[in-house]
Amino acid sequence: MSIVKPNNNTISAITSLPAAITTGKVLQVITDTFTDQSSSSSTMATFKTMSITKSNANNKIIIVCSTMMQTDSNGGWSYGEIRVLRNDVSTFTTDAVSGGESIPNYINTSVNPTWVDSATDTTSITYKFQFAKNSGAGGSQLGGSHASGNGESNYITLMEIAS
Repeated sequence: MSIVKPNNNTISAITSLPAAITTGKVLQVITDTFTDQSSSSSTMATFKTMSITKSNANNKIIIVCSTMMQTDSNGGWSYGEIRVLRNDVSTFTTDAVSGGESIPNYINTSVNPTWVDSATDTTSITYKFQFAKNSGAGGSQLGGSHASGNGESNYITLMEIAS
């Protein structure tokens, strides 16, 4: 059996290991649930507000939303939309969402948008999450008795990632 000598040194001659990787680490995680939302108009309504303070201006915030969206096909096809505002400025928007599993008069779709925010703020960043019907004759619902009837939960997660 041969002896491994890193950089021609014995193990006892090594005084330190390489520095730890400093990028890509999850520095903080904030998760919260939200209540079901219904909309029959295109007026955006805030359904959740969350704040996070980055420890470094170069770090990123990953935003993950997980819910079901239900649209009413009985009243005519409709589409729903989620919008995120950073410090009251529209920053991210989902595409209009409809389709998926059909139950009588309703169409259910799993909605899991994820966004990466590169804002350079180091003060508290406030995200407002809004929902509205995007278009169509029927109504749209985020979560709700038809969309979340099987016990699915509605949640949003904010993660600070070291850059």
